[in-house]
Amino acid sequence: MKKSILCFLLFLVFSWVAVESGFSDNNDNDNVIKKVSPEISNIKVEPLSGYNGTVIRITLEINDLQGLDNIRKELYQIREGIEPIVLKLSDDGTHGDTVANDSIFYAETIVPKTAAKGVHEFHVFVFDKDGNKSNTLTYKFTVSELLEV
Repeated sequence: MKKSILCFLLFLVFSWVAVESGFSDNNDNDNVIKKVSPEISNIKVEPLSGYNGTVIRITLEINDLQGLDNIRKELYQIREGIEPIVLKLSDDGTHGDTVANDSIFYAETIVPKTAAKGVHEFHVFVFDKDGNKSNTLTYKFTVSELLEV
């Protein structure tokens, strides 16, 4: 009798460990998919330098296992590690985007009048609608002095 109870308790513990580790025989993959973050790549920034008022065009590829509809249409930038900037993303074939629904997103920003001259480093990332943060990419932009002629 004691062996039966001990075996039953061991079975319960093993079953709990297996379920908590993801070794479950049910086919509910929602929990696994929701933990997968989007991935950004192939960032292009044009131009890489300019003066105050210059329009900066940014394109990047975004992939998410839950599909493009799961991407928040916002690009998060952190300048110099302290200043957050949020830009609207487009993948609709308009607003600077060339082809709709191709996973290549477009955003633009303008160098503010108050931007200090010199090289500025930006870290960019996105979130999906489940709150998962993508990897981070980095680019540098040089603010130059406007030469008057």
